Amino acid sequence: MIIEKALEKKTSDRFQSADEFRAALLALNIPKTETDDLPTATVAIPGYSPGHKTPGRGSKSWDPAILETARKSLAVYIGPMARVIVGRASNQAQSVQDLYQILSSEIASLHDREKFLRSAPH
Repeated sequence: MIIEKALEKKTSDRFQSADEFRAALLALNIPKTETDDLPTATVAIPGYSPGHKTPGRGSKSWDPAILETARKSLAVYIGPMARVIVGRASNQAQSVQDLYQILSSEIASLHDREKFLRSAPH
C-alpha cells in the first residue's frame, strides 16, 4: 500500500513529503536490525528550515535542465517524490546551491545528504 501511494499517478494522491513517506514506513513496525540503533545526524542549513519561505523568493526562472538534473540526483535518495519536491524547492531557491541545500533537507542520511550536496553543479 505504501509503495502504491508513492507511485500514484496524481501528485495529490502521493506522499507530499519525505517525512510523510518515512512516517508511513515507520508505522509498519518492522523489527529493528543492529544498524537501526546507530545514531542519526542532521545537517543544519543556515537560514533554512523545512517549510520556511523567505519573502521575495520564487521569482527565479529556472533552466529546465538544471531542475531535471536536480530531480534525477535527488530521486536516487528519495524516489519518485523528487519531482514534487524539486518543483516546490525551485519556488524558494534563488541559486543552484540554494536549491540543492533546500533539497538536501529531504534526505534522512547525513552521508547521503553530503554526497547529494557534492553532486550540485557549480
